[in-house]
Amino acid sequence: MEPERMLQILFSLEDASVIETVVIPSARGRTTVCVSSQVGCAMNCQFCFTGRMGLRKHLSTAEIVEQAVFARKLFSDEFDTITNVVFMGMGEPLHNVDNVIKASSIMVDEQGLQFSPRKVTVSTSGLVPEIKRFLNESNCDLAVSLNATTDEVKFKFGYSIVVKWFDTIMLCCIY
Repeated sequence: MEPERMLQILFSLEDASVIETVVIPSARGRTTVCVSSQVGCAMNCQFCFTGRMGLRKHLSTAEIVEQAVFARKLFSDEFDTITNVVFMGMGEPLHNVDNVIKASSIMVDEQGLQFSPRKVTVSTSGLVPEIKRFLNESNCDLAVSLNATTDEVKFKFGYSIVVKWFDTIMLCCIY
């Protein structure tokens, strides 16, 4: 397999919704699975196709975990193992914070998927109360997607959550 060639998996859910999971091999020996947390997204970021769909539903804990399980089984012959999980697929993970915390917990549990907490990263566009909750309840990594350098630019991009965003995010970092 060519290094750095991404592989897309489309899952059809019981209600006929479709979600996307991406497997990203790296020439550095790391293979990452990018999981979705929602069908669609409510954040309405204008540069994101998923945001244009609107939020259709939150994925259950099982639907989130199954993406990593399936990718691991499907590609076990091609890759040594899936080494990293990123919550950067469809949806705003912290808008589905209950199921994302549960799913990430299963992914790092010794009785679960046994990923290192440092190898599971949840990305957010910046839902502040949920950031605090995630930091309190999870030992996984958190990434904040900036996509703009000021609140005004974020507003122009169509973010629906801009209210002194950067100041608030900085307070979370100190938290």
